[in-house]
Amino acid sequence: RPPRSTLFPYTTLFRSFLHAFMREFSFVDYSGFDAVSGHCKDVISSLVCADVGSRLSADEALELFVREMQNQAAFEDVVLVVQSDFGRALPSNGFGTDHGWAGNTFLLGGSVKGGRVYNDFLESYLEGSEQDIGHGRLVPRYPWESMMVPVAQWAGVEQHQLAEVFPNIGNFDDSHFIHRDALFVN
Repeated sequence: RPPRSTLFPYTTLFRSFLHAFMREFSFVDYSGFDAVSGHCKDVISSLVCADVGSRLSADEALELFVREMQNQAAFEDVVLVVQSDFGRALPSNGFGTDHGWAGNTFLLGGSVKGGRVYNDFLESYLEGSEQDIGHGRLVPRYPWESMMVPVAQWAGVEQHQLAEVFPNIGNFDDSHFIHRDALFVN
């Protein structure tokens, strides 16, 4: 059983975070953000936890998680990666947004060099821009591995193991990956 927190309510999401903290590597699935057909309001409300009558935004939940890890003197040893399994098309389909390819990832942790944007923002969000293949579906400029390779290296994956852990890595040259030293302080 994960340790009890002194800071945040014992909701399903927080139990998942604390249980993950007890492991070297863990995956927490927090779903309900589908915006395909009229669920945009549901997506916004999904960012609020109401398991125990206390309403916390995702930002507040992350802030409390960070404080808890700091209280347990573990924040330097924690990296939280937040990403979606797919991106979204830019324009509305009239009811929401369609699935796409490009998306965002953010990292949080005591060893992360925070406050920075890695890779590039789009130069234009207009249809027909360089990365738009039609209907606002964007082709990513950088692979998913761009952020995950340095996270894996921070967690102890050796250089000679990367091709086994990331079978897609050979499809890109080094310019597509963030170097571990650029992303982490230790």
